[in-house]
Amino acid sequence: MINFSDAVVSDRLRALTRALDADPAGGKLLIYGGVQPAPGASASGALVTLTFPLPSLDSVTGSTLTLNEPPATMVDATGDATWGRLTDGAGAWIADVTVGATGSSAVIVINSASTTIYAGAQLTVTVATLTEA
Repeated sequence: MINFSDAVVSDRLRALTRALDADPAGGKLLIYGGVQPAPGASASGALVTLTFPLPSLDSVTGSTLTLNEPPATMVDATGDATWGRLTDGAGAWIADVTVGATGSSAVIVINSASTTIYAGAQLTVTVATLTEA
């Protein structure tokens, strides 16, 4: 087991925002349906793509990173959201994350009993925090 100092934890969390902000187009969160590929492997057919504002960092408090929320975005395709990908503005892979419904332990939680999102609907991020365990 390894335990990090608060300063190291803070820097690890800030590293995510440095990666998101690496391209002037702003970092992205792409949400997909279907089976998640191997980490960083090619993916296509995102249901929706959200773009974080620059800078993406709002704050780091303890082991919690708060991101500036991306603006509401229209969903491109109907489907059951199952996973998401964070990239920089140029599309360079940063991380893949789980998506789940309310009550799940997923990294991205859709505020619903279902993860189905519908083409033409507006998807709004209401909280954008990540906590390092």
